[in-house]
Amino acid sequence: MQGPPPISLQRPPPVPRAAEPPDGSAAHPFVEAHLPETLLAPLYAARDKKWKWVKRGVPLLLELGPKDMANDGVSYLPRHRGPSDYVRLGREEFVSTVGTILDEMQAHYLAEARAYQEARTRRDVATLDEFRRYFAEVDEHAGAAGQPGFVVAKWCGAAACEERAKDLGVTIRCLPFDQSGTEGACVICGGAATTDAVFARAY
Repeated sequence: MQGPPPISLQRPPPVPRAAEPPDGSAAHPFVEAHLPETLLAPLYAARDKKWKWVKRGVPLLLELGPKDMANDGVSYLPRHRGPSDYVRLGREEFVSTVGTILDEMQAHYLAEARAYQEARTRRDVATLDEFRRYFAEVDEHAGAAGQPGFVVAKWCGAAACEERAKDLGVTIRCLPFDQSGTEGACVICGGAATTDAVFARAY
C-alpha cells in the first residue's frame, strides 16, 4: 500500500489557493501567531479537509476555484508529485486524458515498488551458513525498519528443510510463477534442487 508522500509527514499540506488571502499572509508564521483564532479557523479547516483526502490515498486532488471556472479549466495535483506541483488543464482536455493520467501514475508506482523490492532481495545466498548469517544480521539490504529483506534461493521441496528454516525464524513466502528452470543446491540441506523459493523472516 502506498502511503502519503514523504513531504506530507514533515508538514501539513498548504491551504488551497481559493482560501488564501491574495497577499499570502496566512502562510507567514508571524501573521498566524497574531491573527485571531476565529479568522484562522476557516483556513485550517480547508487545509485539514485536503489533508484528509491525501491520507485516504486519493490519486488526484482536483481544485475548481473561481479562476478555473472563469477559464473553463481545472487544477489537479497527482499524488506522486510534490504538494504544490499542480497541473492546469482545460476541463475537456482533463476529462479526455484523465484515464491516461491514472495509467501513468499506476505505472510509476508499480516501477517504484518493484525497484524497492528488488533492492531488498538477495539472489546470491547459496549455502546454509550464508543464509543464517544474512537473516541474523542487518546489512545494506535491510528494509526501513532495519530488517533483512527477501532471499531467492533453491529449495529441494523437503518439508524437513522448510522446518529447519523456521527454526531460524524464516519461512518460505512463495514459489514464484516464473521459475528459472535451472538446477542447483538447496540452500538449506545442499541437496539437488530445481525450485526457486522466496524466503523471508517471519515477524
